[in-house]
Amino acid sequence: MESGKTSQGNFLRKQWTWLSLCLFLLILAFLPQLYQNSFSFLEQTSEKALLSLGLWAELNTAAYSAASLKIPLVSGSFQGTAALLTQGFQYLELANLLIGVQLVLLSLSQSVILKVLLLLFIGMQFFEKHRSFAIKMLLLFFLVNPGLPLYTQLVKYLSQEAELDLGGKLKAELTQTHADFLEKKKAQEKKLSQRKSKQLKQREEKGKDELSFVQKAEDKVISSTDKVEDDLSLAFKDAFQVLKGALSNLIQLAVNLVVHFLLLFIVLPFLYFFLGYKLLYYLFPTSIKNN
Repeated sequence: MESGKTSQGNFLRKQWTWLSLCLFLLILAFLPQLYQNSFSFLEQTSEKALLSLGLWAELNTAAYSAASLKIPLVSGSFQGTAALLTQGFQYLELANLLIGVQLVLLSLSQSVILKVLLLLFIGMQFFEKHRSFAIKMLLLFFLVNPGLPLYTQLVKYLSQEAELDLGGKLKAELTQTHADFLEKKKAQEKKLSQRKSKQLKQREEKGKDELSFVQKAEDKVISSTDKVEDDLSLAFKDAFQVLKGALSNLIQLAVNLVVHFLLLFIVLPFLYFFLGYKLLYYLFPTSIKNN
């Protein structure tokens, strides 16, 4: 019994730096503001990515509608556009998956079980028999909480300092392209509706019973023309000029977003946790290696 108390006393005297760090990290782990700020940043980033995905899906659907028409000049010209939009959509799906995983991990880091285990292992390190295991587990758990919220704050800082685009430019470009697309589409539909109303009014004024053979032939031509114009209106010919003009920039922005997400949420986290563990391991060798 006396030996146990002596061991605990020696541990307190010799490892006060490590114990002070444990106390500091434990306070951060239970600090709600750190988690809330980190979650808010990821949530805003996720919302931008999800909105971009939704807008892209609408444009992609419209492109495939045009490409599926049986009008050679229309469908042929938009097959390439639809394929590129699909490729960009897949990039955005990957970006949303990456940010979604980060959100889930951050939420799991706030688990009550994890916080209870932190307290348990802090207590266990005062017993010489369990000290080595407890300290190593503390290193692992501290890298998760407050490690993940701290890393998220680091990502926020780096993205601001390096001016990395995390979806803002893509969202703005897609919103503008989508608005221009709808404007052109509505204008074309209005124009077609007015033309059809005018033709219908002319037919009513003539009276079908009094139409000459030439007039009937003209009516047949007009009817065929109307059908072609209906198909063209479905293809949104003018509207797709907006798409084709913006497509190259949209694809580039989508690729940049995926690259940034891969770097910030896949590559750097592994480096962060590896270096963090090594730093603590070598910073307190007597606590970790000798016990």
